[in-house]
Amino acid sequence: MTDHRWIHFYIPPSTFSHQKNNLPYEMIVYRDHNNELHFFGNTVAWCLGHTVPHKAIQQLVDADKLYTLSWGSGQFLKEEGVYQLAGSSDPNNAMTFLPWFSSYLQTCKQSGGDPSICPP
Repeated sequence: MTDHRWIHFYIPPSTFSHQKNNLPYEMIVYRDHNNELHFFGNTVAWCLGHTVPHKAIQQLVDADKLYTLSWGSGQFLKEEGVYQLAGSSDPNNAMTFLPWFSSYLQTCKQSGGDPSICPP
């Protein structure tokens, strides 16, 4: 088993209507040794329309729903942290993000998952 089971991929600018300057978002996902997925908090917050991601995470996500990597910087969200942040976000943005997120989870939880977007 590798020490760092993570992947990054780009979310196309057309995915969410509020993406700024027609730029893609870079999603970073880490899979821990318990096979749980963790998502880079800033990207999740941007996908949900927050303009100051670290403040949104600090104010809207409980500490037990965060995940800190010893080898990386930035705050990662556990799956339940993503749902908590979405539940506290603009409903229109959440309604766009949550189907995308659910589909992503389903893809990665399938045996084998899509190696281009799912961590090993």
